[in-house]
Amino acid sequence: LLIYKNFFGSSGLLGRAALHTIKVIGPNVGLLKELITDNDIGITCDPENIETIAESLKNIYDIKVPHYSFQKFYLKYSPEMFLKTLLS
Repeated sequence: LLIYKNFFGSSGLLGRAALHTIKVIGPNVGLLKELITDNDIGITCDPENIETIAESLKNIYDIKVPHYSFQKFYLKYSPEMFLKTLLS
């Protein structure tokens, strides 16, 4: 669950979840939403609505995420790739 105070930016937790092939629930706004939906690694919900968060917690078990989605995400956003980008 990647909804927490000041959740609007990117998070290293998203990369850790992808590394360990764990589906995520994130906010339906901001960068995290884009990363989750564009890479198909989980679901999003309204972070201000406890009912939608609870519903997402129930639904996450039924969501199928292809294993390659996690691998693709991690390779694209890995710490190694980040450093390689900084150095080039």
